[in-house]
Amino acid sequence: TLWQNQHLLEGRFKGYFLGKYKLFNMLGAGGMGAVYLAEHVMMHRRVAVKVLYEAQVDKTNLERFYLECRAIASLDPPNIVRAHDFGNEGKIHFLVMEFVDGPDLENLVKQQGPLPYETAVNYVQQAAEA
Repeated sequence: TLWQNQHLLEGRFKGYFLGKYKLFNMLGAGGMGAVYLAEHVMMHRRVAVKVLYEAQVDKTNLERFYLECRAIASLDPPNIVRAHDFGNEGKIHFLVMEFVDGPDLENLVKQQGPLPYETAVNYVQQAAEA
């Protein structure tokens, strides 16, 4: 992928696999970690993998991360992505979730501008039901 090529050009040749998942691209990043588009090597299932930054691995943040993992795993409504797996590979802690292709709400609004009232209400209703 373009992301992998960029890493190779920068001289970085590690980090394309996380256990049984092949990483393709970074989807987003936040204060505690990053989310990658990945694929289960044997099942060829595309997933989103949330990785906790190594610098953020301390007792408090690790407890918060695993609490988030257990909370997502305990839910199964149609408007929330499903958790498939979580664990660690050495010092790298991760959560594997269902991958939903498409823009997030923030990018949708950036691309299209303010949403029509009916569309915005529909999205808020979906979030509330989740």
